[in-house]
Formats: sequence, structure tokens, C-alpha cells
Amino acid sequence: MYFRTNDSRMKKPTKKTNKPQKLFAKLVKVTKKRFDKDPLLKRPYNEVQKWVSQNLYKDFKGQNPTKVKIANIQNAIEAVIGQKIAKIVCGSVFQVPDGDIEEQNWWEFFDNLKNIDGNVKTRLNAGTYGVSDILISQDLQRDAEVAKIINEIRSASNNKSGSTIIGFRRVLPGKKDDGDPCSYFIDFILSEKGILVDDASDEVFLTEEQSEESMAARRERLKTFKKQRSARARKEKAKKRKRPQSTQQEKTESQEMAQRRPSDIRALNAAMTKLEGFYNKGLITKKEFKNLLAELIKKFEEGGEV
Repeated sequence: MYFRTNDSRMKKPTKKTNKPQKLFAKLVKVTKKRFDKDPLLKRPYNEVQKWVSQNLYKDFKGQNPTKVKIANIQNAIEAVIGQKIAKIVCGSVFQVPDGDIEEQNWWEFFDNLKNIDGNVKTRLNAGTYGVSDILISQDLQRDAEVAKIINEIRSASNNKSGSTIIGFRRVLPGKKDDGDPCSYFIDFILSEKGILVDDASDEVFLTEEQSEESMAARRERLKTFKKQRSARARKEKAKKRKRPQSTQQEKTESQEMAQRRPSDIRALNAAMTKLEGFYNKGLITKKEFKNLLAELIKKFEEGGEV
């Protein structure tokens, strides 16, 4: 006679299909594809992951990744974009003075980029050395690809001047020249031996009124920058200011005292007691007592025999 056993070890392990990492990867893939189609939304892969984590993942959490339809993900993306698109603040290329994007040495690029409103869309276009994504200027300054491109130019130039970079106001791909700040970007194009590596014949120029407004906007940014720099300088000065040393000195002296052998301390105490006895009996004067006491303490601090 045979009996069935209820042995859990005989069961085959079930295959888990609802893995959070697979679901997250699927959401990121669909979102990255959508963002790459729009210059205003395009961003590095790690930024897309962050966006999905903050805005999308909570709506699909716990679902089976194989059963989540791409159409549903796309609809969710558009819903979030629709809520946030009004919050996007585009810096205006028309508030950037010509002087901030005129011809510059390649090694001045990052320093001059700091003068531009951080929300203005920008790109580094260096031809065969590389072309960056279109990013707001504050992100372009930190972009690893841009740093790599500049290093390539540095190597080719043998770390010398020669190649220059010139900024051009251009209409974003897929957009119209309609005056909307979100429709434009500044393309920083490399020039080698006076020849641009890319065509910039579609450059958008400032009107006389826009030129005056751009200078006013730059002055306001400069005031803000100076205030921020002054605040940072005050903080740095406060950090470097010398603090009273008495507390530290007392701490050091206490540590040194603690490190001395107990026998040395006992010898010091005995000598001081003996010295006080001589003074109390009138065998030495007050002046002699002070001098001998000072000499006794000096020998102890120097590590000599008391």
C-alpha cells in the first residue's frame, strides 16, 4: 500500500513573473523613447529613471510586467506630461545678449556658459568631436558628454588656443519660429581655422528692442550672481576665521597629562607637597617658592625627573 505525502520539498518552485525590476525597466524604456522625440523633454537615461520613479512607477506598482500594455504606459506618460507641461519654464534665447555667445576660445566655454540663464536650452555642436543633447544650460555645464567633447578638442589642439566656439540662436527641431521661448535653443558650434563644423544659416537674430531687453536681463542676473557670490565668500571667510585656541590647548594639556605614568604624577605631587612644607616653615621665601615651583612644573612637562 502506498500513501501520498504532503512534502513541500516535492513541489516545483513557481516562476515569479511579477518582478518589480522588469516592470521598472519596461516603464523606463517606453518613457525614454517618448522623451527622445521631444527636445524639451529629452534627457539622459539616469534622469529618465528618476522621472519614472517619481511620476509613473506608483501607477503600475505590483502589476505583472508582461501584462502591462505599452499603450497604457504611453497614456500614463501623456497624462503626467499634460499636468507638468505648464510648469516648464523655458529661458528665452532673446534675453541672452550677443556678447555672451560671441566667438570665444574653446577653453573659455564653461566659464562663459555660466553667464547664461540656467533655463535656456543649449547644445555643444563640435562636429566629429561630438554633439551633445539639447539641454538647459545649467545641465549642459554638468553633462559628462560635454566634458568629454571639450577634452577631445583639448587633445586635438595640443592644449593650445586656435579652435573657437560661437553661439547661434536657432529654432528647435520640430518647432516653429513663433516667438515662444520654448521653441528656441542656443547652438554652440565649433569653428576650426575660421570654418564652422555645421551650417548656421538658419540663425535667429535679435531685434533692437530685444537686444536692449537682453542687456537689462543680464544686468539683473549679474546682480543676483554677485549677491550669491558675496554670501558664499562670507561663509568661506567664517570657516577660515581662527577660533580661540585656549580650549584646544587645555584639551591637549589634559591629554598629555593623562598619558604620563602614574609614578611621574605621584612624584610631582610629593615634590609640590614638600616644597609647600618648606614655605610654610619659613625655610624659603615666597619668591623662592614660586621660582622652585615653576622649575618643578617645567621639568615635569619636559618629561624629566622631578
